[in-house]
Amino acid sequence: MVLGSPSKWCSVGFDDATVHIIIPMAVTNESLNVLGKYISSYSLHRNKATLPNDDIVDEATSEFIINISSCGLVPVITILGIIGNIMSFVVFLRQKKRDRTRVVLISLAISDTMYLLITCVRKMSCVVSMFDEVIGRNWGVFMVPQWYIIGITFARVTSVLTMVVAIERCFAVLFPLKVRAVVTRARALKLVIAIFIMVSVAMFPLTLCSYTRWTLDPMQNTSVLYVTWTDFYIKNEGVMENYINIALATLLRITPCIVVLFCTTAVLASLKRGQKFRKQSSNMAKSGILMEERRVTVMLLAVTSVYVICLVPGSVLVLMRRFVPSFSRNGRYNNMFLLLSSMNIVLECLNSALNFVIYMKTNRRFNIAFKKMFCSSCNEKTLRNEIHLLSNGTSATSYLD
Repeated sequence: MVLGSPSKWCSVGFDDATVHIIIPMAVTNESLNVLGKYISSYSLHRNKATLPNDDIVDEATSEFIINISSCGLVPVITILGIIGNIMSFVVFLRQKKRDRTRVVLISLAISDTMYLLITCVRKMSCVVSMFDEVIGRNWGVFMVPQWYIIGITFARVTSVLTMVVAIERCFAVLFPLKVRAVVTRARALKLVIAIFIMVSVAMFPLTLCSYTRWTLDPMQNTSVLYVTWTDFYIKNEGVMENYINIALATLLRITPCIVVLFCTTAVLASLKRGQKFRKQSSNMAKSGILMEERRVTVMLLAVTSVYVICLVPGSVLVLMRRFVPSFSRNGRYNNMFLLLSSMNIVLECLNSALNFVIYMKTNRRFNIAFKKMFCSSCNEKTLRNEIHLLSNGTSATSYLD
């Protein structure tokens, strides 16, 4: 969501190209209540006409790609991702022993599912607009003030949880003999609960900035839904701008990306040398803990690597929007900004949707547990052989029992 100054033309909206909120707002709250948020293709095109026509991407190309991503890619990715995360949640939850890693992965499945679910409902407005433009637009606007913030809250929880995963795995690889004593299941559970609470509290002020209202649109002679600033935002506009664009962006998006990138690089470098794992005691190796730690490390490295690939472009986009004024919704490079914002949503949805695929490909124990629960046609003999192969060299207290 981009929140602009209420004393000038600004753009307030969610990250797609179907609805943009362009408002010529006066300073007084009385004028705000009269004007509301004026949404129309006329106001959007009039604003664009005042900008230099030197965008890197033309408007037709930008809108074409945005429509494909918003109406096609995002709904498909979110639906498949919701199914995958629910199955991951069930598999992890039904395991008898839940160690520190599994506690975080269960929480990650919850936050990913909620983010994908809300994003899917939001983006269905694009599909609805194909059949009824007014209903589709009202649907999209209705999701802006609070539901959009709730969805982003779960996305930021995912970022912080992934940062925790990266830090834990880095600690486990660099200090393998200490990690089990320091990072326990109880501490992991407390940390996860604290993350959900702290991120929710940090994002809550955003829900106080705007609300929806029905207003007669004279151009269509029908009541449509608009978004209006609250008195709270009007009175604290400067503070909220800095809080949203600097504090939250730095703490909940940019910092996790930097930490995950650093920890993932450190783990990859350490695994390549292989020195830390070889220094573990022979008892750990005989009991299978060494082999199991390697498996878990490979799986979590895949999770953090996908996060870096999918989230770093969005963080760069946030920085560009902050330091390059022309790179914004109403700036000179409006088309490019909207296109990249739309692709950023696709990447963020992919990050939340791919974990199930990662677990299936990198964790044989998860694969076997999933097949036993959900695959009635799977060959029993094949499953027994896989379990037998997996049991060789691993302990009874390993990651997935």
